[in-house]
Amino acid sequence: MSTKKYEDLHKGHRQRMKAKMIKNGLSSLEPHEIMEIMLFFTNPRKDTNALGHLLIKKFGSIRGVLDASHDELINISGIGESTASHISFIKEIAKIYMQQSISAEKLDSPEKLCSYFKAVLIGEDVEQLHIVCLNHEMELVLDEKVCQGDIGRLNVDMRRLMEIAIKSKCDTVAIGHNHPKGLHIPSKADIQTTRRIYNAFANINIRLIDHIIIGINGETSIRKSGLMPDIWYD
Repeated sequence: MSTKKYEDLHKGHRQRMKAKMIKNGLSSLEPHEIMEIMLFFTNPRKDTNALGHLLIKKFGSIRGVLDASHDELINISGIGESTASHISFIKEIAKIYMQQSISAEKLDSPEKLCSYFKAVLIGEDVEQLHIVCLNHEMELVLDEKVCQGDIGRLNVDMRRLMEIAIKSKCDTVAIGHNHPKGLHIPSKADIQTTRRIYNAFANINIRLIDHIIIGINGETSIRKSGLMPDIWYD
């Protein structure tokens, strides 16, 4: 087959794939086909079908591909700096979309707080502690990362937590952190840390309404779990 005929066939395939996606949505495509289309943008002439198959085989799913680190991606044959950066960019855009969609609602229940912190923390490969500050309508005013590392062993900067809440001029806050490699079950250290933070906020008349833990396969509201009935008994 001549080079021109191959290029025409290749171009036609891309057009058909894009048309299928536009007409029927991503749900009509196989995971490797979604990867193939994503790779079009940084590989304008290269056949990306085989590379799409390779990515799914290597990382197991679309989520696995998006969660892969930059170094893991560029070690794949056919993935360069531009493509690795493009994949990371798509993940970050998706997270921002999820956060902004959820934060447009009132965060007035454990379920909504779980959804919000999941959008913030999903896919992060190290533990992070975030605080959200809410107004009287339970609307998001401020979200800041307090620290990262092993929350169970980390000496949480209480002064920074207080400063963030005071800066927001809110009297209601919630915190959330992730277990990147583990379950969403609160540890003894998580409970102790929650109690310490709750008491520190209470001393300056700020309500800590929940502590959300995001694991690899789920999320937990400590308030809803009933593990601290002396603080949260509803």
